[in-house]
Amino acid sequence: MAEIKSTLELIMEKMKGMTVTEEEKMGFRKKEIEGKIKGWLNRCMDGMMSLENLKVEIASVDNKDHEVAMDAVLNACRDLIMPYTDNSLPFKILEQIAGVDVTPIKRLVSEFDRHKDKEKEKLARLIMERLRNKGISGSSVVPNLEADSGWKDFLADSIATFQKELQGMMSS
Repeated sequence: MAEIKSTLELIMEKMKGMTVTEEEKMGFRKKEIEGKIKGWLNRCMDGMMSLENLKVEIASVDNKDHEVAMDAVLNACRDLIMPYTDNSLPFKILEQIAGVDVTPIKRLVSEFDRHKDKEKEKLARLIMERLRNKGISGSSVVPNLEADSGWKDFLADSIATFQKELQGMMSS
């Protein structure tokens, strides 16, 4: 009776004679480090790891991989920073672990918030005017911006612009 081979055995047979280049090994190592960093940052963001423990874990990465680890910290923090949310922990991580001056990033978040607030007020006035023109008015009439497609489009475009600007700041 013929022996049934496992998937691993079949893969190993096909891989026989193949070699992994140094470049590929470095790519695998980079992905592994990025995964660890992202996991540690997520645990820190979820309150399951303190900032001090995060520092210890990142410091434990081999010196030869330090640059990869710092790039992973920058990329992960960039993905965590969002307007109109509490960005204090990603800012602390950037400052205390990556040594980044977050002042320009904080300014970008503030500018986004100011721009969003101005647009929100402008759109609310426009909606109220439209309602008044239809004979709907009164102190209990409140515009529902969340249901307005123009507001949704504005937010989507503004967030995309914010992320591009943040990418530019953190890539330099």
